[in-house]
Amino acid sequence: MKKLFIILMVLVSACSSNKLDFSKLIDKNGIVYENGDDKPYSGEVVCKFTNGKNNFEGNYENGIKAKNWIYYFENGQKKSEGTYKDGAKDGTWTYWDEKGTKIGDEIYKDNKLLSKAIEINSDSLKQTTDSTVAEVKEIEKAKAPVNTKKQSSGIVKFDQLRGGPVKTLNGIIYTGPVVDYHSNGVKSLEGNFRNGKRNGLWVFYDKKGNVKSSKVYK
Repeated sequence: MKKLFIILMVLVSACSSNKLDFSKLIDKNGIVYENGDDKPYSGEVVCKFTNGKNNFEGNYENGIKAKNWIYYFENGQKKSEGTYKDGAKDGTWTYWDEKGTKIGDEIYKDNKLLSKAIEINSDSLKQTTDSTVAEVKEIEKAKAPVNTKKQSSGIVKFDQLRGGPVKTLNGIIYTGPVVDYHSNGVKSLEGNFRNGKRNGLWVFYDKKGNVKSSKVYK
């Protein structure tokens, strides 16, 4: 029995070690590397609050966010969960409050919000703001500025945006991902804009690459 217990403990330890401590990663121009390694990191990561509970956990493929990611509150409750594809939100993202009550779902494609469903009662009745992808495309088309300049298809740095409450890029109201970096090259923030305003999950980092805070904008 004692031997079996030891074997189980070894197996648990081995499984836990598969998740790399996020603090051991360095972001270089949007690609993540393990400290001391010149090859983009692929594998699972985990980041913890000072109380020992998980802050978030997820996966990287070739230095870019991929597959399933889960973010938590400090009390251990899930904050959000969803998938990344090639570093962009893709598919359904679900959000909860600190008590574990589901807030709603958002559906993304290539980091663009296609639809949102908000929980409005305990029976999980939903109020959907954008019922279909086709409707969303029609709305965006109707709201599109007359300016015909093309926006960058890549991730934009925060200091490239202009304007006050509503941000623009090259004179066009901006929708898409954004990042910024500290003077030492380490990422300082990452998030998304929709129609010129902050939208979805934003994560802020210190100069060592550790997560300082995160916030979900609606």
